[in-house]
Amino acid sequence: MPNTYGTSKPSNQGLTNVEKQEPVPICSKTQIHTRPTAPVTSAGKLYQTENARLLRQYFYEALDHGRPYYLYGAPGTQKTYVLQHLITELNRAEIAKNGEGRRACYIYVRQGIHSLDLMKRVAQSCGAIGLGTVDRILRNLRFDLSQRKVLLVFDEAQHLSIECLETLRELLDQPPHCGLLFAGTHELVAIFTRQALELEQWCSRFHAGQALPGISEEEAATIVHSELGLGLAQRKIQKLISKSRITDLRNGGQHSYVSARRLFWVIRELQAVANGESTHARQ
Repeated sequence: MPNTYGTSKPSNQGLTNVEKQEPVPICSKTQIHTRPTAPVTSAGKLYQTENARLLRQYFYEALDHGRPYYLYGAPGTQKTYVLQHLITELNRAEIAKNGEGRRACYIYVRQGIHSLDLMKRVAQSCGAIGLGTVDRILRNLRFDLSQRKVLLVFDEAQHLSIECLETLRELLDQPPHCGLLFAGTHELVAIFTRQALELEQWCSRFHAGQALPGISEEEAATIVHSELGLGLAQRKIQKLISKSRITDLRNGGQHSYVSARRLFWVIRELQAVANGESTHARQ
């Protein structure tokens, strides 16, 4: 599926959308001289929304202090793109510290995944060998990541089972003491509420759980102005934002929110129409 969230190179300015993509793995110590570390790549402009600020805050707190955090929000609130942008930013900044620089790795959690398959994904993202049992993969990760501060970012974390969470806890409690950041829908926090007894160990370790607010109408208007120009009438902007709203099913359909994903779809459709008209006029 093509990227619909922007075409400019990543920057430190803000927030858009991009396809969910697996970052390039970091290298293990045994690989470091033969295969240089390749950073994650992404495309699109990053707009500085409240979501971006919160994700950056917890990203670096989890990384630098080896702590677990979870963040949750409705679909389309730009969790994935911001996290991938932060991973790109960090890995590029630390690439010169060969073998010892901080690293962040992205892991997508599919529904129904089991602990062995999850650990294989973790190993692949970290550039470690992912063959054999869970215990063997854990040993490989301990060896490869022993000289680094590493953050593991789990996207769609609401799909993690208790078995998977307990397996990941070993990476937190034992060397290499990775930071862990879980991002998902509101179902993520519901899991920790419904299964508080089974997840008692996890609940005692989380330093914070944070709801992501999504983009406000003011932030959406700023994005529209930036993408389409300042000449748009306020009425036109409000119409675009209204078309980008999604009903929040958690509240019985009583409320709605601005979906960043849908907002950029609408913007791209208008840009495509404008480009088509411009091409037709030149012909």
